Amino acid sequence: MLNALRAAVVTVLLMLNALVGRLGAQVNSDWTEPFPPFRIAGNLYYVGSKGLANYLITTPRGHILINSDLESSVPLIRASVEKLGFKFSDIRILLISHAHWDHDGGSAAIKKITGAKYMVMDADVPVVESGGKTDFQYGNVPASLYPPTRVNRVLHDGDEVKLGGATLVARLTPGHTKGCTTWTMKVKDAGKIYDVVIVGSPNVNPGYKLVDNSAYPKIASDYERTFRVLKSLPVDIFLGAHGSYFDMETKYARQQDGAATPFIDPAGYNKYVADREQAFRTELAAQKAATADTSVTAIFKDTGSTRVFSAEAQRFKLPEQRQSLRALLKKERGLWQAGKPRDYRFLLRVGCFCPGTRGWLLIEVRSGQPLRAWDKAGKSAALTDWNTFSIDGLYDNLEQSVDRNGQVQIAFDPRWHFPRYVGTVTLPGPDAWSNTEVRGFRPIQ
Repeated sequence: MLNALRAAVVTVLLMLNALVGRLGAQVNSDWTEPFPPFRIAGNLYYVGSKGLANYLITTPRGHILINSDLESSVPLIRASVEKLGFKFSDIRILLISHAHWDHDGGSAAIKKITGAKYMVMDADVPVVESGGKTDFQYGNVPASLYPPTRVNRVLHDGDEVKLGGATLVARLTPGHTKGCTTWTMKVKDAGKIYDVVIVGSPNVNPGYKLVDNSAYPKIASDYERTFRVLKSLPVDIFLGAHGSYFDMETKYARQQDGAATPFIDPAGYNKYVADREQAFRTELAAQKAATADTSVTAIFKDTGSTRVFSAEAQRFKLPEQRQSLRALLKKERGLWQAGKPRDYRFLLRVGCFCPGTRGWLLIEVRSGQPLRAWDKAGKSAALTDWNTFSIDGLYDNLEQSVDRNGQVQIAFDPRWHFPRYVGTVTLPGPDAWSNTEVRGFRPIQ
């Protein structure tokens, strides 16, 4: 019996490991959706996808490419460059906005194809050359890793990158990554000179710890620096690492309708920077309050010992009762979806015969996504761990577990219809048992 009980966590572990990939390195559909390449102004062109922005600066002595995107993005970028009438092999310099897999994952392939020199801001160089493994937030998330790529030139704040008469200036705007880079340049179009700003990223990703972050102690002050820099830059043409930053689709449509300079938008730039700064300050204040608020630790009073199995739970043998379990999950999830609150908190514990179990965590979910987590001491917990997810994430995991053989015990909350207890034994064992408990569910008003 002990071997059977010690035979359960593989189901939830495997599902949670898959979930980590989705949380930490989710590929949005528009990231890989082709978008028509077009000239922005002068010798500056857009060659990215619908969701990931790439820029080509053309010169008589070869070209500069900003961002390599996903590993799978390289053929799309190449096709866009060639559709504009330029040779992909003429790219001489490769730059990035920051060292995340969706902006630098294709760098190794582009270097190999073109022989371009790879130039990266100093604080992002270790991440790039480790293939993402030294990233402060996503280094332990397998789906966020990419081929390590050697950097040819280490950049510092204010350095210039020159080629064939074009000059770009690298401005360090850290926080999103330690070496996040905003690129500035001047372009001449129809006899006028315009200041271009290509924003690296001022965004605070879900799960970022702005307080007591041992992996990035000065993250909050780095964000402060970023907003000071962004507000100081002269700007006519507003661009960024994602098209959504500067409403690319709307402006492109206006350009196609005959608007002469739709990407000249200093007001839009100022509004975007102000919005992102406010989002940062709101999140920082919330995390500071949570760290200092003893009421967080008081919530954990409803966390007794974890049960290996529950007498109140329904038991299903798999594969014999697979369809019955599927039907039950479908019914309960439908009830959950019909009445679930938009924002909520709950206590979660994933126990297993495995290393790394973290104990009870308080999870806060906003708009369906895990936003932050705390341990029993009231300290922030990283959301990249395998035991931090939303109720919908728990349902996703359970629905995947139905395809495995073994035994599942499950009990649902009668009010909200979330799985309040799940016990599993996955076969073959012997050491594959797990249990997941949810308590203290509280909608956030």
